[in-house]
Amino acid sequence: TALVLSLFFVSGATALVYEVVWSRMMMHVFGSTALAVGTVLAAFMTGMALGAWLIGRVADQSHNCLRLYAWLELGIALAALGSHLLLSQLGPAHRAMYELLGSSAAVFGPTRFLLAFLLVMAPTVLMGATLPVLARYLVNRQTLVGVKLSTLYATNTLGAVTGVLLTGFFLIGRFGIHLPVYLAVAGNLLIGAVAWFVSLRTRTPVSAEHADETPSAGSPAGTAESLGPGVYRIILLGLGVSGFTSFAYEIYWTRSLVFILGNSTYALTTMLSAFLTGIALGGYLARFAIKWAHDRSVVFGWIQVGLGLISALALPLLFFFADAQSLGQYLDSTSSQAASLIFTGFALAYLLMLIPATLIGATFP
Repeated sequence: TALVLSLFFVSGATALVYEVVWSRMMMHVFGSTALAVGTVLAAFMTGMALGAWLIGRVADQSHNCLRLYAWLELGIALAALGSHLLLSQLGPAHRAMYELLGSSAAVFGPTRFLLAFLLVMAPTVLMGATLPVLARYLVNRQTLVGVKLSTLYATNTLGAVTGVLLTGFFLIGRFGIHLPVYLAVAGNLLIGAVAWFVSLRTRTPVSAEHADETPSAGSPAGTAESLGPGVYRIILLGLGVSGFTSFAYEIYWTRSLVFILGNSTYALTTMLSAFLTGIALGGYLARFAIKWAHDRSVVFGWIQVGLGLISALALPLLFFFADAQSLGQYLDSTSSQAASLIFTGFALAYLLMLIPATLIGATFP
């Protein structure tokens, strides 16, 4: 378990290396942090949803999920390298599209978006499959699904925070946009090699293939079994709406803080790390709610209510206590002091995002 979690931590870090670098590359084409981040996030989430849905089914039939995971990581490395090389040519392709299609927003805008979207999709489909595959490998009793999923989710997201900070504050500034991606590709290859080696000595536990599907009716897990198909569909619909609103919040907050923190890689890094830290924290804390909740559908509902209320109040409260104009003047006065700028940016982003992002992170497990 410790080895799998370590591999998944590094996998999360490499995924966010790609996201930060590719968002930076998109800014040269789209010219706006919100548009660039929106394009990359849309591609990432679409690919991950497809991967989880399509390849997650394969995991249920696999007798060696760790070897399947190794193949996925090796595939991510090759696909990400190919995507990065193609994205490097996005500038010339953008100019050629402009000459061909002209400045018509109705035609040029969607075409430009679709091209960037497709270039990022391939590796993210494989990334999306890693969570269900590893969950299938680790979970050998249904009563542990929530706890093990919580641990995997939080570990992967903490790795993502590490990848964001390392890329945004060190790697891009020191080495440019290409070397960080090559290092991430090497990381995925290493993860794949280690997982493959270990898979030679292990199989998916037999108890996972014949899981304990009948928890006692009085246990928290028993309530999940009692859900009718109607409630099940409502919860799936709720998860869909929750996913929509969660990333709408992220884009909205990113766009809002741009006016204070600026339109830079450092600002994007700060906001992404705050959002992901909250998701990791929520993913971890969810394990306690899972253990003690007797009706998890009710807990899910209250989390959504709390998320809506806190998100509605977060930005007005932040700017009620911290006047935007005064903050701008302070940042101007400390523009030559890197430590002050970074600290202020982190303080603002965490004050705004940490609590709602924690609730977002608690939703999935």
